[in-house]
Amino acid sequence: MYTRNDYMDKLCTHREYYGQFVTPSMKEHVKRLFESQIIASVDKHFNDISLKSIDPVGNGYARHIAWVSNELNGSTSNCIAFRVCVIKEAMSQIKEEYIRGEG
Repeated sequence: MYTRNDYMDKLCTHREYYGQFVTPSMKEHVKRLFESQIIASVDKHFNDISLKSIDPVGNGYARHIAWVSNELNGSTSNCIAFRVCVIKEAMSQIKEEYIRGEG
């Protein structure tokens, strides 16, 4: 697993760092909520999906994300932007599965 310092020191990619926080159940939940928007998105960062709809989903996983973050970084702090990155990584995985015909 990668720490925040690994990410900041460019020892791992954005996807590798935030992807480690995505769980299968989180991905299924995100897929149920956003599947049609993810498929229709034309922005590689999903900036065409409202943050107002993404924020509450990230907040719902705040405890899980804080626990993993604590295990990696020794800190339970995580902000909304951090949680949005995790949810958007889940969206990226869903979109890739759809493109590959797995979704």
